[in-house]
Amino acid sequence: MRAAIGRQVLDSFLFIPIQCQVRGEVLLWGVPTIDASHLAQTPPPAHPRRACYRETTVPTTYTIAILDTETTGLSPSYDRVVEVFVQRLLVDSDGHFVDFAGHYHSLHDPGRPIPREATQVHGITTAMVRGHRIDDRALGEVLAGAHLVVAHNSGFDKGFVRQHVPTCDELLWGCSCRGIPWKAIYPQLWSTSLPELARALRIATGTAHRAQGDVETTCRLLLQPGPDGAPHLRHLLRKKLKVR
Repeated sequence: MRAAIGRQVLDSFLFIPIQCQVRGEVLLWGVPTIDASHLAQTPPPAHPRRACYRETTVPTTYTIAILDTETTGLSPSYDRVVEVFVQRLLVDSDGHFVDFAGHYHSLHDPGRPIPREATQVHGITTAMVRGHRIDDRALGEVLAGAHLVVAHNSGFDKGFVRQHVPTCDELLWGCSCRGIPWKAIYPQLWSTSLPELARALRIATGTAHRAQGDVETTCRLLLQPGPDGAPHLRHLLRKKLKVR
């Protein structure tokens, strides 16, 4: 399928559309895209977990929110978020990219010094987050507007998102680390960590261990075609949204 990709990406989002002709297909970050002009955009349900199975008409496109958090530590009971990034994508029922659908990004002052050990991982210092606050309402709205929220370690990220969006458990979550049978698809893999998947599948990566960079890498990973020619995202669409 063919699509002409040449528009500007909004704001400071780092996904830069690159036109590259390969066997008649235009690629976006090395991922085949489609002509979406014939697809009707179906609004997501107000409560995705409860409503997505009740829809009388099957959506032709789905809004997927890809999320990552950086934190002061590993425990959502004690530690706090220092950065969050969410990118919403519009995809078709096979997981092919259709369009961008908004994003949210913020640093966050946890109200305490960021431990040196955490800074050594993500590079975020106490000075960098001073005066920054996550807009809980805006974050909740960008997540609620999605059929499916995906994180590479959804159990971890959901625990921290809950600090800002207490109703996040009502959303439908998918895990790109454990929700896709990576080792069955690629037996040579020794790990399903984001860096290892990106290395093994030769995916360009964003800045590692920063929320926006890891979301960029996750998006590329999900949109990349697998051996069957379908994007890896299709596994989550079938598993979580019962898309066939």
